[in-house]
Amino acid sequence: MVYAFNDTNERKVLWQRMNVLRTSIAGPWVMCGDFNTVLSPMERMGGRTTNEEMDDFRNCIEDCGLFDGYVTGCFFTWNNKQGPEMRVYSRLDRFLVNQHWFDSMPDAYAHFHNEGLFDHTPCTIQVRCADFKSRRSFKYFNMWSSVDEFLPCVAQTWKERIMGTKMFSVVKRLQHLKHPLKQLNKALFDDVENDVARANVFLDFVQQQLHSDPMNSDWIEKKREAAKTFCELKHASDNFLTEVQSALDE
Repeated sequence: MVYAFNDTNERKVLWQRMNVLRTSIAGPWVMCGDFNTVLSPMERMGGRTTNEEMDDFRNCIEDCGLFDGYVTGCFFTWNNKQGPEMRVYSRLDRFLVNQHWFDSMPDAYAHFHNEGLFDHTPCTIQVRCADFKSRRSFKYFNMWSSVDEFLPCVAQTWKERIMGTKMFSVVKRLQHLKHPLKQLNKALFDDVENDVARANVFLDFVQQQLHSDPMNSDWIEKKREAAKTFCELKHASDNFLTEVQSALDE
């Protein structure tokens, strides 16, 4: 994972260290992250770059035997979030591999997602496809107790007759309470998560349009509004999760 300095001279130290590192690598090698410079002028829009910094980076990866692996998603991986006249786009983040990596994992690729609320685009590396089934852990939300249906739901479960010690009966009742509370959440609070998801989808759509037409002032403004809406909804959703985690930690 790479996070390069903004300063050209400081980046030269990284290039030197990469050259030293390559002498100890005989097998597959991948370097991914923010290299903070571009390889060609076409990888920057709205800003300036120097031949020196591009040449230094190009010479480094050639000496290391690295090249761009397969990538999908956004071409520009960073933008300065400014208005149309000051907007700058750059391809600062890369997925570099050597020939051993390419030969041993020919189907591997990196996907650069839309940036969301950040200035850089997140990157995920897909090495192989796998079918992972995740199971959500049960979480209690304080918001459930704010509705009239909550107490009857708990009372109904607490009426169950369970044989055993007091602690055992409490644990079993809490276990039995999970399902009705999940049903309560689905009936009354399901849109809390859905609103965040819908806002995220809309933000992703707006960013796709903006990547196709980077200097369009309408899309830039819509992106700001979509990001604000998503941020507010996500903040509200995170607050619920934070309250739950605090209760669990206590």
